[in-house]
Amino acid sequence: MATTGNIGFEEELRKVSIVKPSVNIQMKFQDMIFNILRKLNVIEKENEKLSLLRDTLLPKLMSGEIRVPPDTQGEVS
Repeated sequence: MATTGNIGFEEELRKVSIVKPSVNIQMKFQDMIFNILRKLNVIEKENEKLSLLRDTLLPKLMSGEIRVPPDTQGEVS
């Protein structure tokens, strides 16, 4: 067996204790991760829509094809 520079690594790894969480904790963790991934998916889709909107509107604003009325400039809602 060839060594990769990790001489003694396997022996040290065997000394490490691994704790397996209860099924209840595993399920809670799974639920948390699922919710995070679902939220990330929603945010990703929203970012795609916003990017498309930006790519559509920005050239028109820059060229003067469309204008923002003066009374709404700078307002944030």
